[in-house]
Amino acid sequence: MKAKMEVRNTAELSSFFNAINHDRKYNASHWADYFKPLFCNGVFNNDLQVIANGSMQIMIKPGYAWINGYGYHNTDNLILDIETASGNLNRVDSIVLRLDLTERKIGAIVRKGNNASQPVSPQNERTGVLYDIKLADINVAAGTTNISQSMITDKRMDSDVCGWVTGSVEQIDFSQISVQFETYFNEFQTDNLNNFNVWFERMKEQLSEEAAGNLQLQLDNKVNIVVSNQDIPINNRKVKTFYYFIKDRQSISMVDSIRVSPNMGIKLI
Repeated sequence: MKAKMEVRNTAELSSFFNAINHDRKYNASHWADYFKPLFCNGVFNNDLQVIANGSMQIMIKPGYAWINGYGYHNTDNLILDIETASGNLNRVDSIVLRLDLTERKIGAIVRKGNNASQPVSPQNERTGVLYDIKLADINVAAGTTNISQSMITDKRMDSDVCGWVTGSVEQIDFSQISVQFETYFNEFQTDNLNNFNVWFERMKEQLSEEAAGNLQLQLDNKVNIVVSNQDIPINNRKVKTFYYFIKDRQSISMVDSIRVSPNMGIKLI
């Protein structure tokens, strides 16, 4: 009797679970895939700084880095040699951390640039098995015999080539929720407007002529109040309106006046 072969949906992956009779097997790639979406690639804050070390050498300080779910730890000052400079042309070398899945490691290397009158730094290698993050560029001018700190350009903060390790979710995308809410709000607004129009039409039919007449009478008997710091001519004044003229001086004789409170103790409600 032949045993049945279990067919699994390879598009769905999950981890990690206890094995029963060795039915759950995991390797390093599963572990890396588990952590990969949690953190951005790069170096941890201020780690792995590249500094000059005299002669044609640079030094990488201790620290941690993260590449595609794989961790890197430099436990001590790491010295790398820079190749001899050209006698008449310049070049730019790069100091990178390279994830190499074939060699199964992450390591720091010097990527030598091409000699040129106006050189450019090497681009990061990012293929199926290689992934570089750049720590620094080294400007090796023609005839250079000693690397100074001024020749080193720190690239750790450049997220295009390296960057700092942070949580991968830097900003939550609410666009889908926003569209859903706007759709709901528009439907709610339309439904309630329709309901109000139906109610209003019903109330107009129920409102008696006497009640409507009383309501209109109240509106007709409404009194307005106008407060102004300029005297409004009588010809421009309206009926059923009180006018208050506010001024800051009061005459006490034919020639003299005194300053007074603008509101003169009058409180309008």
